[in-house]
Amino acid sequence: MKKTVEKKDEEETPETIVVQEVSPQVKEHHRKQLVFILVLVGFLFGVLAVSYLVYTSMTSFEYQGSRFTKINYGELRMYHVVFPLYQSVTGQHVADFNLYLRSDPRTLEHISVPEDFQLTRKLVLTGDADKILCEDNGIAFGNLANAFKNIWQVPVIANTSLKCDPQETEGATYLILKEANVSSIEKTGNHCYTLNINNCEVLNVTERFIIESMAKAKGYS
Repeated sequence: MKKTVEKKDEEETPETIVVQEVSPQVKEHHRKQLVFILVLVGFLFGVLAVSYLVYTSMTSFEYQGSRFTKINYGELRMYHVVFPLYQSVTGQHVADFNLYLRSDPRTLEHISVPEDFQLTRKLVLTGDADKILCEDNGIAFGNLANAFKNIWQVPVIANTSLKCDPQETEGATYLILKEANVSSIEKTGNHCYTLNINNCEVLNVTERFIIESMAKAKGYS
């Protein structure tokens, strides 16, 4: 007769987990590390924010209701400004016109301007426009025509045979170009403006006229 040997299951010994209590000194060390990391991250964010603001202030600025941004094309610096365009009937914003000027508008304040600008449906360049032969004539007159055509839908033509009647209350607005000892813009009639050009500052004077017209349209002049 065979004996039955009962095999006892080996009892598994439970794994003992030892929890080591962190000393107050270690906790304080970890806390200081966390505080240091948070302070460092905050400092870096602060440096980035300040750097961005400084960079922005160096590359853009507000002038008479418009924001100008400096843009460099190689060695050529230009000043970009966006003028919003609105539907004449509904007043709804329909587009933006991008204008690029050669002059910092803040440097043109020595060119005096009249207090009021009353533009009509057409702009005529006359006077000595064909006698003032300057290197920047093409840029100056091109910018002038581009700005007034796109912003105010006012066509610009050049015709030195046309004369401005100071008493005329309707019709075209005349820009009378004239060589002078001091660059300035004078109102010499209801719709007559004399652009005095000194030392071939035709670009500065025409851009001053554009900037003041934009400021007037926005109620800043």
